[in-house]
Amino acid sequence: MHVYLIKNLIDGKQYVGAKKGNNSEYFGSGKLIGEAIEKFGRENFKKEVLVEERYIDDWEECLRFESACILSLNTLQPNGYNILFWNWPFPVEICSEGGKIGGKIAGKITGKKTFEKKKGLFDPANEKKVREGNTKGAKRLNELYPGIGAKRCRELGRGWFAPGMQSKAGKIGGKRTHELYPEEQKRWGKI
Repeated sequence: MHVYLIKNLIDGKQYVGAKKGNNSEYFGSGKLIGEAIEKFGRENFKKEVLVEERYIDDWEECLRFESACILSLNTLQPNGYNILFWNWPFPVEICSEGGKIGGKIAGKITGKKTFEKKKGLFDPANEKKVREGNTKGAKRLNELYPGIGAKRCRELGRGWFAPGMQSKAGKIGGKRTHELYPEEQKRWGKI
């Protein structure tokens, strides 16, 4: 198992994934990365292993590394090809609520339940709760893996702190997600 990074050599967007096994031909199963590979051609993507198997004890730790890399490299859309942290906050020691959503482990909710849960994340009434959960999870992740996160990104000038990134995303302070991303509002319905 390992955590890998796939970089689009044309537009610079990246995708972070975790994989059991060591198949060097595997380029992720995410929807956006799949569409991008189809559009630009596989030859325009480069794969790099970020965390090798020898540094990972088990699958849960692999997913923690994946989350940390997604955060530090800022690969969530629209900046990259990652859509969501299905494992965020994950695993149980990071979650204040035991790592479960609706009685199921995060990532195992499917179909209509997934849609309803995602839709709920964009509900302004849930904004405070989601923010608090993300803050607690980020603090715990930083305790587990010092040197990963906003402080390190500032030092390296990567991710959200890369030159020009904040202006591309708009002014976050004081604005809700649906104000920043009107297309998502249309996709998820009235929020």
